Amino acid sequence: MFMSFIKPIKMKNKGFTLTEIMIVLVVLGLLIAIALPRVSQVLDLGKENSTKTSMNSLAKAMKNFYSDTNVWPGSLIDLMGPPLQGNVYFKPKDLLEENYKAADSHTKSWKGPYMDGTTNEISFDAWNNKYAIGVVTGGDFKGYEVDENNKNIVRKVKASKATTFTSSGSQSGLYVHSYGPDGINPGTDDSAADDIFVFVTLKQQ
Repeated sequence: MFMSFIKPIKMKNKGFTLTEIMIVLVVLGLLIAIALPRVSQVLDLGKENSTKTSMNSLAKAMKNFYSDTNVWPGSLIDLMGPPLQGNVYFKPKDLLEENYKAADSHTKSWKGPYMDGTTNEISFDAWNNKYAIGVVTGGDFKGYEVDENNKNIVRKVKASKATTFTSSGSQSGLYVHSYGPDGINPGTDDSAADDIFVFVTLKQQ
């Protein structure tokens, strides 16, 4: 009986005003505008470091290939399977190109594979562009990548425009190459600045 005299308390639900919602959205937009470039920079740096790590692994595998065959591989396919006749390799003394022949001793002394995984897994950088192996002379890079049919494809790049090449002392020699974040084949263009070069060896005197 006593409970019937108590009136229920009504709660007033007060929502956000349109002005308050707009202020929140503006603040969120500003925070995203400030944070997004930084997040993008961190992601790009992570991809760059990952690519350099992979390239250093490739360089080490190339040195193992050389210790067995006494020549430098012309493309990544040589690290995964016995050298294909007619494809390019680099002579150690002058880093000039030569073609594999079936009778060559270095085609028989191959003891690979020198990398784990499949050719596709080790052939691409963090931006899904193919690596190349080649020689820099006079500031110009001429290297070879592998297409789907395991044929050598020539790649030419203005290495002297790349910061990674100049920071390594701008020395001629054998390198592993990536197009870098922009993924562009620069030729003689200044867009080579973001290309990544990892040094492997000098010419042997």
